[in-house]
Amino acid sequence: MRITSFFIMLPFITHTAQLQQTTRIEGMVSNALGQALPYTNVFISDLGIGSVGDANGYFRLEKVPMGTHIVTVTSLGFKTASRTIKVGKDAIKGLNFRLEEETKDLEEVVVEGKSDASKLQESAQAVTVVTTETLKLQTADLGEIMAKTEGVSVQRGG
Repeated sequence: MRITSFFIMLPFITHTAQLQQTTRIEGMVSNALGQALPYTNVFISDLGIGSVGDANGYFRLEKVPMGTHIVTVTSLGFKTASRTIKVGKDAIKGLNFRLEEETKDLEEVVVEGKSDASKLQESAQAVTVVTTETLKLQTADLGEIMAKTEGVSVQRGG
């Protein structure tokens, strides 16, 4: 009885063992000129497996189950690349990608601003702006300059 149940269960045990077998995928990502692209994102989205390439463009995906999968590579400023691969029991080495640059035209950006001096001159308060250009032409100390400024009273103590 035990021998019969063992032979009945053998195909299920073998199939389960095959499902649990994993391997790794290794490769490199470069640009169109063949220069390594550092820190690219490499992933198999349907499995939730991914990694970030190193400074030399090399990547490694661990614990990839056997089967057919789509490996996707992304990097800022480059077009996304994908490749369908069949994973067996042996590791896949040399899965290399070359990414093409992607340029995007941005809309015009206008930056406007006002200096603090301009803001003060436009305020409703009585304000005098003293610039360094004005001070260069005078041979007075700071107290004398401040005494000539509207809204400032200078008291000298000794």
